[in-house]
Amino acid sequence: MIRGLLAFLRGWVLVEVRSADVPQLLSRLAAAGLSAAGVRWRPEGAEWRMTVPAARQLHSVARGLRVRVHFGRRGGWPAVWHRMRTRPGLWLGVAMALSLVGYAAPRVWVVAVVGTTPVMAARVLSAADAAGLSAGVPRDTLPLARLESRIAQHVPGVAWVGIRVEGALAVVSLHRFYGRAPHAGPVRLLVAARAARIVRIHAYLGEVLVADGEAVGRGAPLIRSWTLATGQQGGVGGEVIGQFGLAGTGFQSLTLDRRRQTGRRMVRSYVALSGDVVQWSGFGQVPPSWQATVQSAPLVWFGIHLPGAWVRVVYTEEAVVPVRLSPHAALARAREQAARAFWRQIQPGARVGARRMTCQREASGVLCTVRAEVEQDIAVPAFRLPTKSP
Repeated sequence: MIRGLLAFLRGWVLVEVRSADVPQLLSRLAAAGLSAAGVRWRPEGAEWRMTVPAARQLHSVARGLRVRVHFGRRGGWPAVWHRMRTRPGLWLGVAMALSLVGYAAPRVWVVAVVGTTPVMAARVLSAADAAGLSAGVPRDTLPLARLESRIAQHVPGVAWVGIRVEGALAVVSLHRFYGRAPHAGPVRLLVAARAARIVRIHAYLGEVLVADGEAVGRGAPLIRSWTLATGQQGGVGGEVIGQFGLAGTGFQSLTLDRRRQTGRRMVRSYVALSGDVVQWSGFGQVPPSWQATVQSAPLVWFGIHLPGAWVRVVYTEEAVVPVRLSPHAALARAREQAARAFWRQIQPGARVGARRMTCQREASGVLCTVRAEVEQDIAVPAFRLPTKSP
C-alpha cells in the first residue's frame, strides 16, 4: 500500500519496449534499483509500469542494447496536476462540487412514510410539508417533537407519529387507531356538534350519557370522562353516529368574469446556481393580472454542466372580460357548486341517503340546493364546539 502511494505521488508512466533484449534490460533495471511493476510480455517485447523518476533513467540503463522504447499513458499526482493546470474549468467544477456538498450534506432531501397505505402516506407527506419537514431543510435544527405533534393533529385517524433522521433521509412512522380516532388527552367531555338523532354510540374512554334513538341538540353532552382511582379524571374518546338533514347550496350569476390574453408579454431571466437565484434581466413591477409561464434550461459553461439553470419567466397580460351565461350554463354551474358544498360537509365513511336537488331562477342568477339525510359522527370535544349552528 505504501509503495502504491509513493508511486502515485511520484507519478507513473506505461513503458512499452520492443526488442529481443528485454530480459537483459530488466536485469539491468533490477541491478540499478529501478523497479518495473506489472510486466506483461508481448510477441515483440514487453510492457510495464515505472515511476516517472525511474523512467528518466531508462535510456541510460538501456545503452548498448537494441531496444525501442515507447512511453504511453501517464498517471499519478503529476499527471493530475498537469490536467488541472491546463483545464481551468476543473477548478470551477471542484469549487462548485465542494460548495454543493457543503450545502447538501447537512440537509434532509428525502422524506419517507412507513406503516401505512399510499393514500394515507400522501396525506402524511402533505401534513409534514405544511409543518416544515420537506426536502432541503437543515436536519440539525428540526424540532422533531413539534413536527410529530403537528402531523398527528392534521392527519385524522393517527394515534402516534414518530420521526427519525438518518443522514439525508427523514422517516415518518405512524400508527393508526382502529375505527375512528378517540378524542384523548386533556379533553374531559364530548358534545354534539349539531342537532341529530342518535343512531349508535360507542365510548372508547369515558361514560356514555345518551342512548340510541335519543334526539339531542347542539352542544348536548354525549360522553364524559371517568374519575380514576387516584381521584384524577382520565381522557375521553368515542364515536357517536347521528342522523340529521344536511343541505348544500350553490349560486351562479348570469354573468361570469373570464380572463383573456391581450397579447402583451414581459420576460424576466434568472440564474439559479447552487441554491441561489439571481435576476439577470426584466426588472420592473409585474401587474397581478398577468399569467406566468416558467421555462428552464441547463447551465453550461465551456461544455461543463454546472449545478444550476437558466430560468425565464414569461408573463402574459390578461384582461378580465365579463361574459354573459345562458340560463342552461348558469344552471349547470349552480348544480355543480351545490354538490361540492354538500360533499364538503361529509366525513369519510358516512352514510348518505337519497339526495334531492331543487333549483330556482332568480333575477341575478340561479340558486340550487342539495338535501339529504346523513349518518355520521357528531361527537366533538367541548372546546371545539362550533360557534354557529349549521
